[in-house]
Amino acid sequence: MYVLLGILALTVPACCKDYHDVIWNSRFFPHHLKHSPMNVRIGDQLTIICPKSFHRGMHYEYAKLYWVGKQDFDQCTHNTYYTNLMGVCANESETTAIKMTFRKYNPIPNGMDFQIGETYYIISTSSGYLEDINQPTGGLCWRENMKLAIRIVGDKLPMMKYEVHDYQSLGECIH
Repeated sequence: MYVLLGILALTVPACCKDYHDVIWNSRFFPHHLKHSPMNVRIGDQLTIICPKSFHRGMHYEYAKLYWVGKQDFDQCTHNTYYTNLMGVCANESETTAIKMTFRKYNPIPNGMDFQIGETYYIISTSSGYLEDINQPTGGLCWRENMKLAIRIVGDKLPMMKYEVHDYQSLGECIH
């Protein structure tokens, strides 16, 4: 029985990660994210979706997304020396995705490491038009409040009891 409990304790964090999707377009950007941070856990995955133009009347929004500090986040600006490019939305004929997993230790060289209790910031200072994709201030961040604060919160693991029948609810975590 203790072996079973040990196996369950090791597998619970892996099975319960969350997947967060954000559509990076001013028409579809989630309103609640314009005013409060997204809470994620280590192991969660974020997908930023750059939607294609579905019809001629829909303006495709070109954007470069940057990791910035709190001051640049508040002022909708990025200093290229202190920022990291997160991804680019630049293909109006296809829906593209920028995916990332929040890890304490990133195995990718120069990849970001995330710490519980810290908040990280993503902005796009592009105006939405291709000719302004490299604009360093303002843009969609200022005009449409398209910026994303991501707070890394602690693990929310189920309370563990030492009886096998109490673990039956763990199947709900598996998708």
